[in-house]
Amino acid sequence: MRRVKAMQNNMIARFTDLGAIWLYTNVRDNSGWVRSLMSISNGRNYVPRTGCTLEALVNLGEVTAAASREHDVAGCDWTRTIVHWRGHYFVVFDRMEATGDDEFAFVCRWRCPQLAGLQNGVWTATAPTAAGSASRTRSPWPRQPSTGKATARATYVLQQYKQARLSKGQAETCQNLLFVAGGQRPDEFEARRLNADAILVKGKTKDGEHLALHRRRGPDSADGFRDRCRALRRDGKSAASRGRDDAQSDRQGVHGRDILVREAGKP
Repeated sequence: MRRVKAMQNNMIARFTDLGAIWLYTNVRDNSGWVRSLMSISNGRNYVPRTGCTLEALVNLGEVTAAASREHDVAGCDWTRTIVHWRGHYFVVFDRMEATGDDEFAFVCRWRCPQLAGLQNGVWTATAPTAAGSASRTRSPWPRQPSTGKATARATYVLQQYKQARLSKGQAETCQNLLFVAGGQRPDEFEARRLNADAILVKGKTKDGEHLALHRRRGPDSADGFRDRCRALRRDGKSAASRGRDDAQSDRQGVHGRDILVREAGKP
């Protein structure tokens, strides 16, 4: 996954995995419709910036993360944070902080060249060459899948909508989970929003079960983390195993400051 330094600098230019392209940008058109980004509008004109500010860069081996901020996009500072568990998934945090009192319309767009649509509330794309599927988390934002034309082939776009009136310093956030699964990678994940800056990811890989908390900023919510770990781990488990999981969750420590990645047990 990489970003491009152009208009709407925080967009995701391309996402490839398991031999297929899952997200891409039409570089011949200069609109938000043809990019995987957070489109922000307050109904007024603004001058696009030529670059972003790198807020954080973390390499923990299995887990890497980067955060960059695009300043004053239609009255908001837009920070996109991407956390990557190598070989498995990406978590994308978008945070739009108002630079003044105003009303805003936000549209988070995901542009995919593969056949895609909503399946049980999850946007899923399938590539016959890769025999894989790219999925995004259920979002509290209203979703609308749509199909457009780009050059000679169809393009599938997921749009997530939100409107808000924000005072200076207030923020709206959006969280998404992206992963690719196939015959050589039988992964399956789901995500739950913990709060505006934290998300829980539960799933399984060929090596076993996985449960992780990803948090981009703010004070730690250890009690909420333990409660949701217990709720997630109770699904389909015996009473004895639930007790062991609760004890394991209680033993988890807190580390990091700006970007926190904490796992409740290794997969």
